[in-house]
Amino acid sequence: MILEGELKQKAETALALSTLAYLPELARGGYHFVGEFLDSYLSATKAERPTTMFDGLCSDERSGTVRAIRRMRCDPRICGLRIVYDSHSGDRFNSFCCVDGSREVFVIFGGNYRIGDYTSAYGAVSSWRDNFFGAADVRTAEQREALDFYDRALAAAKASLPRGSALSVTVAGHSKGGNFAQYVTLFRSSVDRCFSFDGQGFSEGFVSRYAEVIGRRSSRIISILPGRSIVGASLTPLYGAERLYVRAELPGVRMTAIHCHIPTSLADEKGHLRQFEKGPSLMSRTVSLLSAGTVRTARKLPFINVRRGLGRIGAAIQYTFKEEPRRGLRELRSPDALGLLGAALLRLPFDFLRAIFRSEEP
Repeated sequence: MILEGELKQKAETALALSTLAYLPELARGGYHFVGEFLDSYLSATKAERPTTMFDGLCSDERSGTVRAIRRMRCDPRICGLRIVYDSHSGDRFNSFCCVDGSREVFVIFGGNYRIGDYTSAYGAVSSWRDNFFGAADVRTAEQREALDFYDRALAAAKASLPRGSALSVTVAGHSKGGNFAQYVTLFRSSVDRCFSFDGQGFSEGFVSRYAEVIGRRSSRIISILPGRSIVGASLTPLYGAERLYVRAELPGVRMTAIHCHIPTSLADEKGHLRQFEKGPSLMSRTVSLLSAGTVRTARKLPFINVRRGLGRIGAAIQYTFKEEPRRGLRELRSPDALGLLGAALLRLPFDFLRAIFRSEEP
């Protein structure tokens, strides 16, 4: 597939908005237009400016986030987008919906992770545990929350536009936000197109149970990933969805696979998607085989509770982000977590060899 014309323009707008979703202040409410938020951000001193979750890995200056916001401020199409609904939450996934005043609707799911537990309509949730539960569960609590958010956002968009408008709805997101966007696209016929930027896949159970839905709806999904993707390469991709690979780059930064996950690495200084590549790297192909295969292998071992082990690993990462590494290590020492990690180590050499002889994703 060649991404060009109006579709490419929509993808680049969706990527810009997905980058803004990493700034919690945008989704806290109070801004009527995207341009208002951009003005607020750029008028603040460096010390006052909100930062993205990637700032510790690569400062927002070096990653191009600040430069991207300056560029967006000069784009009347983006500045003129009216924010009609947001998540009113600065510490969970920061999602918002904006319209152009005629018929274009963008529902953007943020990829931020809440550090800690919270209570949702679907019970007690931790975002990092939810990430790992996605490897085994048919669907997760946060995916269901994302669907609820979409329904409310679309209702707000309809109410804000002229009665009877034929809406053109784009859903998008980066990382976990990209996974949410894919999920919503499968279960809501009102979605016209989806852009998932380095968003992970789904469990084998999900793909099996919803095979008919995926067959009907996945053609509306375009996943755009860095060639050296780790997150987007994880788990089982949706068959029928388009997958495009970009040569991720941050000028002046020595790129690692983690740096390739920063959303600004997918666009150049003008906001255009960077050069496309032929396919995923050897590392990405290995991650794809290993992430799904480890769960499959662990399920065959009677002494491992797979879901509990996944939750423990997710909790360990959560505690690491909270700068409580000792608690994280305690989670990893649980028998179920150790069993899963052992299964991954057993599979690694075989999946690596399989990936060498496989030029495309599994």
